[in-house]
Amino acid sequence: MTSPFIAFDGRTINTGVKVPEVLYVFVNRFHPVTWHNIEITGQFSSAAISGATMEPKYLEQYLNGTADYTPFLPNQQAFPALSMFGAGVVSQYAVEYDAESYRRRHCRLYPSRFSAVYAFGDMETCATVSARYHWPLSSVMPFRLQELPITRIARVNMEHISVARDAYRLSTVGDQDAVWQAYWSGAEVVTHNVPAAGGARQDLTSGVIWEYLVDGILVRADR
Repeated sequence: MTSPFIAFDGRTINTGVKVPEVLYVFVNRFHPVTWHNIEITGQFSSAAISGATMEPKYLEQYLNGTADYTPFLPNQQAFPALSMFGAGVVSQYAVEYDAESYRRRHCRLYPSRFSAVYAFGDMETCATVSARYHWPLSSVMPFRLQELPITRIARVNMEHISVARDAYRLSTVGDQDAVWQAYWSGAEVVTHNVPAAGGARQDLTSGVIWEYLVDGILVRADR
C-alpha cells in the first residue's frame, strides 16, 4: 500500500496551483498552547508533521497515507432515535467524519482536516472571512512555509463545509460521494436540496472562499 514519495514542489496536491509565499492564519492568542507556539517557538506545525517527527512508524503512516486521524467512530449500537439537540451535535461531527472518510478512501495523501493547519492566501480573503463569520481580523498573522520535503497542501473551498453543516443539520445528504469529491477536488460550488418550513424544499448553495489545508510547518513571517 506504500505510495511513491514525491517531494513538495510548492504546489497544492489536489489542484496543482502555486502556494502563496505568505500564508495568513487567524490566531487565538488566548489559548495557552497557541500562545506558546506563537511567542516561544514562533511556528505552527500540523498534527501529522508533529507525529511524523515523533516516531518512524508515524512518518511511514503519513507518507503512505495510512495514518488514521479520526478521533471518534460511529457507534453501531447507538439508540436509533435522537433528540433535536443530539441530532444537531451529531450532524456537525458527521460533516467532518464524512469528509475524512472520503479522503481516506479516495485521496489518502491529501492533508486531513483533523490534522492540518488552516490558512488563507491573502489578507483580502481574511477580510471576507472576518466579515462573514465575525472572526477578528486583528488576530490574523502572516507565516511562511518552513522548507520541508514532506509538506503537503490542499486548496479547498471552505464554504463547502459551511453549507454542508447547514444541510446535514436539516436533512440526510443523498450523494455524499459527490459532495466530498467536489470538496477535495477543489471545485468552486456545491448545492444541497433540503427541506424547508411548510413542507417545501430549498437549495443551499455554497459561496467561494479558498483556504489552504497545510500539513507542514508554518513559521512567523513578521520576525
